[in-house]
Amino acid sequence: MDSERAARYASLSPEEFVKTRFYTEEIGVLDHISDGLTKVNSMLGVKNNSSDERPVRPAISEDGRTVISRAYYNDVNYHQLTQPRQNLQMYCEAARRGQWNGVRRYTDDPIAAAQSDLFAVYTETELQVFDNLQRQNGDSGYAPAEAELAATAAAIATRRAATRNELIASAYAGSGFRKAIDEGAFGVFRCDEATSSWSVSVLPLKFYPSLDVPSILVGIRQFRAEE
Repeated sequence: MDSERAARYASLSPEEFVKTRFYTEEIGVLDHISDGLTKVNSMLGVKNNSSDERPVRPAISEDGRTVISRAYYNDVNYHQLTQPRQNLQMYCEAARRGQWNGVRRYTDDPIAAAQSDLFAVYTETELQVFDNLQRQNGDSGYAPAEAELAATAAAIATRRAATRNELIASAYAGSGFRKAIDEGAFGVFRCDEATSSWSVSVLPLKFYPSLDVPSILVGIRQFRAEE
């Protein structure tokens, strides 16, 4: 969203903007895409009644202040992750003539937390295998061979952990997600206007892994203006 488009929302309150931009408009876009796909499938003679193929529609809370939508992304194109914060900032600056500020930056990395520390995998496996062999064989004089076996087992475990790490990174597009974090996509933000201020949070809620196109449920919550 550029400043010219953002200015068109000047008549909307922050609450109305969140509802309009991230719920009403997105519903319209998704319905248009869905109708288009239905027409194409009909022309091709393809019948598809699977709800899994339909676009996931955003949801809105009863008070109209929270919108939850599903953002699809990959390591190269993560625009849907950064778009909410960018749109809100442009609305604040161009439509409300306010100053945009970050209140609390989101710095968690749940994808990295799901991956293994390769150094720890190697050292812990090597120590565990060597200790087990020592308990089994006692002072049999096989310590050099046991150390070699432990090192081999540790190397195998590390390679397996590295493969699993790569699979996790691919399934969750870890690089794209971290780029979005680096660009300030998530967190709690405040717009300071001339006589009041309002805040909004943009946070990742749930991850959907996929080797094709991963996605995240993103929650956008607008807080009441502070007089």
